[in-house]
Amino acid sequence: MSYKIKIAILGSTGSIGLSTIETISENLNLFQIEILSCNKNFLRISKQIKNLNPKNVIISDYKTYLKIKKKFSKKKINFFNNFKDIKLKKKIDITVCAISGILGLQSTFLFLKFSKKLLIANKESIVCGGQFLLKQAKKNFCKIISIDSELYCLDLLLKKYSKTKINKVYITASGGPFLNKKNLKNVSVKDALKHPTWKMGKKISIDSATLVNKIFEMIEVKTLYNIPFESIKIKIHPQSKIHALCILDNGIVDFIAHNTDMKIPIRNTIFNKIKKNSYIKNFIESSGKINLELYECIPSKFPILRLGYTILKLGDIAHIAFNVFNDFFVEQFLVKKISFIDISKNIITLFDDKELLRYCKTNKIKNFNDIFKVISYSKQLCSNLMLKKF
Repeated sequence: MSYKIKIAILGSTGSIGLSTIETISENLNLFQIEILSCNKNFLRISKQIKNLNPKNVIISDYKTYLKIKKKFSKKKINFFNNFKDIKLKKKIDITVCAISGILGLQSTFLFLKFSKKLLIANKESIVCGGQFLLKQAKKNFCKIISIDSELYCLDLLLKKYSKTKINKVYITASGGPFLNKKNLKNVSVKDALKHPTWKMGKKISIDSATLVNKIFEMIEVKTLYNIPFESIKIKIHPQSKIHALCILDNGIVDFIAHNTDMKIPIRNTIFNKIKKNSYIKNFIESSGKINLELYECIPSKFPILRLGYTILKLGDIAHIAFNVFNDFFVEQFLVKKISFIDISKNIITLFDDKELLRYCKTNKIKNFNDIFKVISYSKQLCSNLMLKKF
């Protein structure tokens, strides 16, 4: 019997989890599903258990956990209500980390110990984990790989060229649903969620509309590849086909493009050197006119970008605070307590505080608890601001 690739999918009922399952289902005979995890999507996790026969299932919501455990009581599956309860004797070949929020950060650090490769789709892990995450990965002989489309494509470019030959790297941004809209004062949640080119969850859709997601990606680039912040740039690309570019010292510009389909970076990362990927028709094969526009970001349109480079300079503490601030105010917008433009305004206001800047400069992340101290501190600043302004 040939060896099967042991895989865990954390956040299996979310968009990235579903794309991962769809991808491996093309060649399911190559895989052993070690772990599936979800929060409380009873119908989806039930279907996945039935179709994939995982060895272990982690369900965070207690009521859903009890219902699923009862439903599949006759199956030889280990069910857990908490990530910390799971124990593995052997390392998993691939773990896909697709849980957003703080739970995603916790599960990423936990599975460093259990995995040979961590395929990270959530921003929190690299943005908040920073250099401490990379050190822990090295300590546990675990390889960190981002399956975000921009980071994946940039990684391919950086494998082609020595960093000494690269002058600048660019990641692209669609510009979101309000790229050509002048007045953003009264935009609705519904309008902000209408991404023009990608199908995404609520949080990442809002981050795309504000361009906060590009600041997260700049942080990831700096963290993963140690590229100087002044060499990391953003270009607006409304078609979302080109994902990363680099300018070489010989005047050549190289870039990587692919369809707006997250299964492409997922498939290529999982099946790397294992099996030739199935053919996917590409946008370039279209018989019609193909537009590939690239132009500069306008700071007045996306005010948060001015803050981005400051945050890159400040380092890990500022990265964590920025993530917490954004999470907090995006949620406030989604429940209609603040306006769309207040998301960026409030984040900028908090970073104008000299006390916060001093805190970012004088503190360091030495262990996992330090990350949560910064998270707690940052949440308090958000609450204080809401009390003052609203």
